[in-house]
Amino acid sequence: MEDIKASEKGERKKSRIGKVNQALPALIMARRIQENAAEVGFDWNKIENVVEKVDEELIELKEEIFTEEKIDERRVEEEIGDLLFATVNLSRHLSVDPENALRKATDKFISRFIEMEKMAENDGMIMEKVGLDKLDEYWNAVKKNALQNKQ
Repeated sequence: MEDIKASEKGERKKSRIGKVNQALPALIMARRIQENAAEVGFDWNKIENVVEKVDEELIELKEEIFTEEKIDERRVEEEIGDLLFATVNLSRHLSVDPENALRKATDKFISRFIEMEKMAENDGMIMEKVGLDKLDEYWNAVKKNALQNKQ
């Protein structure tokens, strides 16, 4: 009876997945959806399976990118979404907040990029004109310095 009433109103039957709050950042929403699915047993019980799923999604993305035909942007977007979703699941299994992890990775990138700019400036270089090989050199130097400072 509930299903019929909901159908007449254009609503769907309530799902165990929970109400989807589209206003949430995508990483948080993905994690919550996965937590809700896990509550009914739809979840991996071994971390190896989660890692395999991430690997599988990366392989599928590579297949879309490195096809002999023209790249299908819609399919690439879908595969990137699947990879991100699987990565959020991996972070959940490792008790890592994906939103915080991405924010920290972005902050680290910004900090290292600023250091690259300083190195280029100290060398009298203009970043836009040095080319990728030189930029990679700077990046690797900054990364090496950061790793040494951690120790």
